[in-house]
Amino acid sequence: MKSFINSIILLISLPLLVFPSQRDILEFFNYSSKNIDFNTKFLSEEKNLKIYKVEFPSFVRSGYPENDIVHCFYYMPKKDFKVPAVIIIHGYKAKKLKIEKEIAKKLAERGMAGLVFVLPYHSLRKPKNLASGEYFIHDDLQKVRETFRQTIIDIRCLIDWLEGREEVDRERVGIIGISLGAIISNLAMGIDDRIKAGVSVLGGGNYPKLLWESLLTIPLKMKLIFKGINSKMIGQNLDIIDPITFSYRNKPRNVLMINGRLDPIIPPSCAKDLWEALGKPKIKWFWCGHYSILLIKNKVIEESLDYLEENLKSEVKR
Repeated sequence: MKSFINSIILLISLPLLVFPSQRDILEFFNYSSKNIDFNTKFLSEEKNLKIYKVEFPSFVRSGYPENDIVHCFYYMPKKDFKVPAVIIIHGYKAKKLKIEKEIAKKLAERGMAGLVFVLPYHSLRKPKNLASGEYFIHDDLQKVRETFRQTIIDIRCLIDWLEGREEVDRERVGIIGISLGAIISNLAMGIDDRIKAGVSVLGGGNYPKLLWESLLTIPLKMKLIFKGINSKMIGQNLDIIDPITFSYRNKPRNVLMINGRLDPIIPPSCAKDLWEALGKPKIKWFWCGHYSILLIKNKVIEESLDYLEENLKSEVKR
């Protein structure tokens, strides 16, 4: 009888044991944008849209001056009413961001603002003498954690900037990510509930499995093994930045997943792990690999924009 009562007491106290740790994890991504100076510069104008460059100092400092200035490209539709806004996040080692800017332009043509975000250590944020993205994924797991922290806080600051724009409806902010950008998009949705809908193209979760099974990370895996780091230790170090960790907060969100059945970079099992953790949202599988999805690029973009339009734009006038 005594053990039964103790078991009941333990069950009642479980929420008290679980939720503080979740709050502690969320605090890892705390920030303040009150003193951040956002610099918005007009670039060009087309028939239905205007294009701006947005820059601001990153809240998290990496020690690399080039990396610590955030760069974005904002495609603003010419509308006389408030519009939804979508943050677009590119993939690993991207340089020119052509596809992301194409998506932003198509969003603006549909009456939704598009904001292309440059990831840390990529493109314009690349430190001198390094390749684009070279420092983003590292065999120093602490650096990886800090880079993801910087990324998420940069995105949260961007949402603050969007909320200050008179043409943006702050209640309808979305996100779309490709590959590494898809992983980050799901992580951002799990941390910041101001993001109302998202599209994850070629994303997944479960870092121990991802780093151990992806063809892209074989050199990194060899370095980790040489340092005595196994897959279990990866989980212990990187769970705090795994989108699966925050999936319980992302479940209420409208999420579309698009993945390749033959993807050797983001293994399908990692996509399924995230899909199941999110409560099995809408998912579309294509018979393609990671890079061969470019053969159906237009189809993927149109389906992504249709989904975002449906979930963010239902109450907006044409």
